[in-house]
Amino acid sequence: MGILPGQQYFGRRPDDGVSPRQWKIRRCGATEKLIGTCLSHDLIGGYTHWFRGRTLPCVDPSTCEACQASTPRRWHSWFAAKLTKFSELVIIEITERAVEPFDSWFRQHRTLRGVCFELSRKGRKENGQLCVRLKDGVVPSDQLQSIGEIDFMLLRMWEMPDNVPMREKKAKRDGDEPGTAVAP
Repeated sequence: MGILPGQQYFGRRPDDGVSPRQWKIRRCGATEKLIGTCLSHDLIGGYTHWFRGRTLPCVDPSTCEACQASTPRRWHSWFAAKLTKFSELVIIEITERAVEPFDSWFRQHRTLRGVCFELSRKGRKENGQLCVRLKDGVVPSDQLQSIGEIDFMLLRMWEMPDNVPMREKKAKRDGDEPGTAVAP
């Protein structure tokens, strides 16, 4: 049976992966524990500003409106995750101080994909220090949801063009896969 007109545009199932519009950025709240599995190969990070009521990336300090308004920059990192509760797919945001356990795991295992994590806040304060616990018992990659590149998802959420230079390499570590990137 041949292909009917228009059939090349339709299919029985969507492509693998998840539409970027379905992803939300999640921060660990004051009294909650976020428990889940990392879907990203590695963290992606960059400097951001809290400016005009929302988080925005600081891509180029010489042209950044928030920098010119003397708003402080903060480093944040993100990774895709599947939270245990409700099997929710999210992008987790972590602070600069919370990067170290993920970086150590990456250096030892050469990927974050499949590691189980637990995030909570010290002192049960909204912006209290983020506590990270990574757990053995990694979920095999073939049992994990495939994902797109989260840097493009973040750019879309921030309503920025895809050609923003967020994809430049920072410092290449042993075990980095080609095509993975961190913000400058």
